[in-house]
Amino acid sequence: MEKFPEKVSVGVFATALMPSTTTPLSSIMEELFKGHPLEAYMDSKVMISTDPNNPSSFLHFGPKYMSSRMYQLTAPESYCLQDFMLATMLVRPGNLFLDHITKEVMITEENFGSLSRAYIVCKEDKTLREDFQRWMIERSPGVQVKEIEGADHMVMLSKTNELYSILQDIAREHH
Repeated sequence: MEKFPEKVSVGVFATALMPSTTTPLSSIMEELFKGHPLEAYMDSKVMISTDPNNPSSFLHFGPKYMSSRMYQLTAPESYCLQDFMLATMLVRPGNLFLDHITKEVMITEENFGSLSRAYIVCKEDKTLREDFQRWMIERSPGVQVKEIEGADHMVMLSKTNELYSILQDIAREHH
């Protein structure tokens, strides 16, 4: 959105980290970990590069963490055990952005801030708690907010029809 604002009609964040023009990424990450210390990630692994030319940090979710904190409301009958096993095998490390904190990547009002944004709050997400989702929303003025009750972090599986309906509404409003 920051690099190619002319190509974006609306940015939709479904229970996701949302950048802000008013709050540095370092503050967003600090707030995330404040209520969710690394030990809460159970069998997940943190990887931090010591290469000074390529500093990076990643979090690789473990299967216990995924089932208890990301897919906890996704009904087993809505996905078969094989699908969950495939998800745990295909999961890739996610960037913790700790290297960006030292560089403080800029999100500008002219690009990112000028675009329409919508945030879908998933009220039972245990990965990005509802209070954290709302904290990010407060720091991003003008964001349209939608909510889905009974949705975990994997809203596309736990509340498929509700997500689809909200995405259709957002698309119609911004077309």
